[in-house]
Amino acid sequence: MYSRNSGVRRRIQKEPAGLTGRWRTTVAGLVITTMAASGLLLTAAPAMADETIGTPSDSVVQDTTTEDTATAPDEAAPAEEPANPSEEPAIPADEGTTAAEAPAAEAPAAEAPTDPAASKTADNSAAAEVQVLLVPPGEEVVDKVEICHATSSYKNPYIINEPAADGDVSGHAGHTGPVFYPEIPKHTAWGDIIPPFTYDGGSFPGLNWDEEGQAIYENDCSIPEPPADPTMTVEATDCIYYVPPSLTVYLYGLQSNLDYRVTVSNQDGVVDVWSVPAGTVGDTSFTWNDIPGGTYTATFEQAIIAGEWEQVGEILEVSVVDCPDLGVTAAATGCSTGSDGTADIHLTGLIPGLEYGWELTGDDYELSGTLSDEITSDTLDGTLDELPPGDYAFYLYWQGDDMIVEAQATFTIDPCPPVTPVTPVTPKPAALAATGADGTGGLLGAALIMIVLGAGALAFRGRRGVGVRED
Repeated sequence: MYSRNSGVRRRIQKEPAGLTGRWRTTVAGLVITTMAASGLLLTAAPAMADETIGTPSDSVVQDTTTEDTATAPDEAAPAEEPANPSEEPAIPADEGTTAAEAPAAEAPAAEAPTDPAASKTADNSAAAEVQVLLVPPGEEVVDKVEICHATSSYKNPYIINEPAADGDVSGHAGHTGPVFYPEIPKHTAWGDIIPPFTYDGGSFPGLNWDEEGQAIYENDCSIPEPPADPTMTVEATDCIYYVPPSLTVYLYGLQSNLDYRVTVSNQDGVVDVWSVPAGTVGDTSFTWNDIPGGTYTATFEQAIIAGEWEQVGEILEVSVVDCPDLGVTAAATGCSTGSDGTADIHLTGLIPGLEYGWELTGDDYELSGTLSDEITSDTLDGTLDELPPGDYAFYLYWQGDDMIVEAQATFTIDPCPPVTPVTPVTPKPAALAATGADGTGGLLGAALIMIVLGAGALAFRGRRGVGVRED
């Protein structure tokens, strides 16, 4: 019983299994047919994108035509899944769209890669809208072409030209030479930069169309990193310690492949031309010593082609002041009777802050000293005194490390003339002094004298007589 029941069970289970398989096959066929009608199978796998639109693969045709064929469940299952499991499910087409139309409208936009050349052209167009740059003509036929024409200017080596587009590019095809670069050797002529282009009748391959040339072309024929222009400064020294003035020119940022020169002029014309040959790099200077005063100008020029000079920067101007002339004037102010002579001294051309020595020499006379604190301007006045008569010389000098500046003046102090001596006069008696011209005074004086003498005699006699009587 057990085995019979088992057999029955197997038969009972087997019959439904057959029905179930046929049912699943029918359903699968309907699903596949529906999907084919809606066009979804065309986007199931990337491999089908290259096939003719609306034409299913062989496996799809087999599946759709064996709708009533009894197939095992394991064989029908792959038809329900996309051919490439890694791809996302296809998006159903809009209503009213046929299977042939749906992929044509959506598949290329989602799956087809863009053309690199077209992308590059679009990028160039976008860049051109941002900044105005020269753009090569491309493959289209052009009548004219923009090029970078080589000049002989080191500062502006290229300019934009637009010659006719032909096999010779209006003669520019013969402007050969390397692409300009800041360190280009001296006397080297660089060539034009011409992009490739197509003209009516042929094409031109381009000239100097390498990486450097294209960078210059795309920068509107300007050097992307142009060399820095050299610079010049000029200085003039003042008169210091009676050292004559000088003029110094300083040059900075020189290139080794260029010739340079500086022309110095003043009110009388060209003073000198300082030439700096190629090979000098960086900074250098030159000094003109012991130059006369005046207004000086310096003109700076450079040349990359021999004999073709171009001015660099502006013409500089500077004033030069001459050293003062040290001078002395002296003059005696009177005579001398022994040591009371004087003289006035006037000094000119002094420089405040310096110390000067002075000497005064004469006949058997010598005196010296220094002047420093007294000097507050370029002139000084003074007086010499207590000088005896004689000839004098006054010296003024300034002595530096290797030079002496001096001036001198002479003067003479005369002796004063001698004074004539006066003879003293003896006073006369009063009586005589009173004598007149007519003799009256003389007689009166004589009478007075006689009276006096007589009285004296009388007195003398009186004293004598008194004495005798006493005896």
